[in-house]
Amino acid sequence: MENAEVISSYSRAQAIEDGILVDISNTSEAKEAGFKIPVALTRAVYSTIEEGIGINGQDRKGRLWDICFMATRAFRNFQEDKHLVPFEVLMLDKDTKMQTLKLWLTFNEYEGFTIMYPEDY
Repeated sequence: MENAEVISSYSRAQAIEDGILVDISNTSEAKEAGFKIPVALTRAVYSTIEEGIGINGQDRKGRLWDICFMATRAFRNFQEDKHLVPFEVLMLDKDTKMQTLKLWLTFNEYEGFTIMYPEDY
């Protein structure tokens, strides 16, 4: 594989520019939760945050905080390879029912963290 020719590549910067990933690195929620290097959400996770805005007092900051806090907590407590850390977050859905979001926090030494649904991987 060392001599394999790269046919195509798609960078994290391109994914952020295209809206596939949403960079949350500079948000107070990410910083307060403990992220010190770049962190992004997949569009699907970010859409879940947005769809709950206004439901029973839910807002973007609170929903983002819940995800960031649970991600950093899971990362600190996870004992195995920290390149992929599963975690869960309880959140109201658009029908005001409590749901358990099953998420992954992925880590890449060169690009930082990404929070995603397993199916986004």
